[in-house]
Amino acid sequence: MPRAVKGSRQHRMTVVPHRPWQRAAFFLIALLMLIVLLVFAYNTGYERGADNLTELDLAYTQGLSDVQRAARQVAELRAALSVAERNRQMDEQANVQAQASIAELRSQIALLERDVALYRQVMALDSETSALKVQSWQLSRTELPNTFRYRLTLSHTGAGGNTLTGRMHIAVVGAMASGQSDLHDQQAIGFTEPVEVRYLQVLEGDLLLPSGFSAEHVKLDFSADIPSTLQFSDNMPWQPEGGN
Repeated sequence: MPRAVKGSRQHRMTVVPHRPWQRAAFFLIALLMLIVLLVFAYNTGYERGADNLTELDLAYTQGLSDVQRAARQVAELRAALSVAERNRQMDEQANVQAQASIAELRSQIALLERDVALYRQVMALDSETSALKVQSWQLSRTELPNTFRYRLTLSHTGAGGNTLTGRMHIAVVGAMASGQSDLHDQQAIGFTEPVEVRYLQVLEGDLLLPSGFSAEHVKLDFSADIPSTLQFSDNMPWQPEGGN
């Protein structure tokens, strides 16, 4: 080794021990720490993911329960709406029936009031001669073809409360059509009703006419039983009410 010159800078040498396994140890320690960190991160992520999945599962279950509850409520509301609709229809039908019943009762009351008025009128008459009169005549159509409903109100006056009995012959006078325009000779379709009237009597029933028969008027003929000699004859117009 050369001799050092006094006053010059000299490099100091450091003696380092020879340790070839130290680098391997550092590497293993670093690798181990990395593995531990990875395991810790994995466990942490797994736990958080599991918690999130649990929360999602709970939210899904809750949402499914809410949907099912909402579906049940919708079904209940639909059932209630259906019941309300049926009740409304039943109420409407009941209202229509009630209105029809009220109209029918009013019609019956009007007829009764008219009959009472006629009865009072007959009772108020003062006549020495017995007489039979037509107080009212009604003719109406029915739902059946060629069938008509009649109502004849008779009054008996001047008999002092005695009952008059006899027979009322009701005949529909008209003609039977032949083809489309020609009419045969005049014909009458009639029947007889018993009469037993003290003050008032109402005769009513159905008139069934043959197909193609054209009615003109209704002829009424009354014959009293013995010993009365009272006779009555009159013509009523053929003007049925209702329909064409």
